[in-house]
Amino acid sequence: MKIKLFIILLILSCSFACKKKQDQNTKDAPIRQLLQENTPVSTVKSWQYFMDNNHFDQAKDIANEEAKVFLNEVKHFVLNTPEDTIKSKSQFLKLKCTEAAETAICFTTIKDLSFDETYLDTFHLVYKDSKWLIALDESSK
Repeated sequence: MKIKLFIILLILSCSFACKKKQDQNTKDAPIRQLLQENTPVSTVKSWQYFMDNNHFDQAKDIANEEAKVFLNEVKHFVLNTPEDTIKSKSQFLKLKCTEAAETAICFTTIKDLSFDETYLDTFHLVYKDSKWLIALDESSK
């Protein structure tokens, strides 16, 4: 009887673990798809997702050198902040990018769903090593 109960519990725990991994893979699918698109729009959306979720190391993959320094500073700040106050969820209300040679500028209207605030933001990007990267500003060309 104990063996049957143990086997049932083992099967249930394995199915929950598999379900959790499947849910995580499903949740991450849109961001992986965005990263594969390699456009200014997809880069900005990916950056915002990473920033919302405090995935600063992943954000470094789509950042130029100056932006990586900024990410290190933000990461240090976040590590010293209570976890329940630092996550956010953003929704793009408007996102328009203009490309010129190997640079792009994206003007956005973003709604922060966590704090019910709407704000304007501008993203500067550079095209380097066959991919779009977030730059701190247009002087980072």
